[in-house]
This record gives sequence, C-alpha cells and structure tokens, in this order.
Amino acid sequence: GTIEAFDSKLKYLNPRLKNWIVRGIFGIIMVSGFSFVVYMGPLAITILILAIQVKCFHEIITIGYVVYKSHHLPWFRTISWYFLITSNYYLYGESLIEKFSILLRKDNLLAPFVIYHRFISFSLYTAGFVGFVLTLKKTYYLKQFTLFGYTHLALLLIVTQSNLMIQNVFEGLIWFLVPISLIICNDIMAFAFGFFFGKTKLI
Repeated sequence: GTIEAFDSKLKYLNPRLKNWIVRGIFGIIMVSGFSFVVYMGPLAITILILAIQVKCFHEIITIGYVVYKSHHLPWFRTISWYFLITSNYYLYGESLIEKFSILLRKDNLLAPFVIYHRFISFSLYTAGFVGFVLTLKKTYYLKQFTLFGYTHLALLLIVTQSNLMIQNVFEGLIWFLVPISLIICNDIMAFAFGFFFGKTKLI
C-alpha cells in the first residue's frame, strides 16, 4: 500500500516537474532575449514595441472579424490596417524624426514629409474615411459603423500606449524598465503564489 501511494504521488509530481522545467527554460529564453534587446538600445526597443503593437492590433481585429461575423465585408481588415499605418505615421512622424534627425541630414527626401506632416496625416485619414464610406452596404450599415468604431477604439488603446512607451524610452531607459519590471515581477509572483498556495484553478 505504501509503494502504491508513493507511485501515485510520483505520477502526480512528474507533470508539475515537467511544467516547471518547461516554464524555466522558456523563462530564461525570454529574459535573455529581452535583456539583449535592452542592451541594443532605444532603437531596438522601439522596434520591439512596434512589433508587439502590430501583433496586438492583429489579435483584436481578428476577434472583431470573428465576433461580428464580417466575412462578407472583405474591406474591413484592409481599412483597419490602413488606419493603423495612418495613426502610426501621425503619432511617430513628428516625435521620432527629432530623435533620428541624422536621417534627415543624410537624405533631403524626408524634408517634405516633416514640413507637411500634419497635412499628409489629415489627407491620409480623410482618404481612409472616404474609402470606408465607399465600402458601405445598405443592409450592413450598423455592423460596418460598429466595426469602424471598434477599429478606432483599438487604435486608441494600442497605438497611443505604444507611442507613450516609446516617448518614455527616449526620455531615459529607466522610465521604460521600471514599469516593465513591475509587471514582470507581479506576473512571476502571482504564478508562484498561486502554484504553491492556490487551491482554486482558474482554468
């Protein structure tokens, strides 16, 4: 009876041990990768933030695409991505050009984009709005305007936050690393506390 009880406990512990090993390995990989990006400096961090922004936007737009069953509205995704590019151009066009002004000195082709930045941004947004109006269908007005608002809400939440994060990066890496570290420590301790002391499974 004692041996059988020990075997049952061993079988129970094995999956948990494997879970710790897998999480430990991937944790080391993620920490190492993130440390390398931070070591590479502000430009690498900016690229990482933009990559995460695009992925988050893709996830949210996909959810909207499925929830609102807009498979018969082929231009929804195209217009959503167009507005993502437009909003990024508007937010980063003026702010980041000052940080990378050396590019402006090397290539005068960028000068018109800086001088007429707001006019170009307004024209791009207006063109997107006109494109949205041209795709309207009589029987789907409510759904299309709902998706239009959904896209802009996603832009407001994701693009604005990433822009503020990048501004923090260029004000000093400490203003980027401290909030990120707080989130990382909170997630790790929440997992560890739940693993050792938790009784009710969330999933």
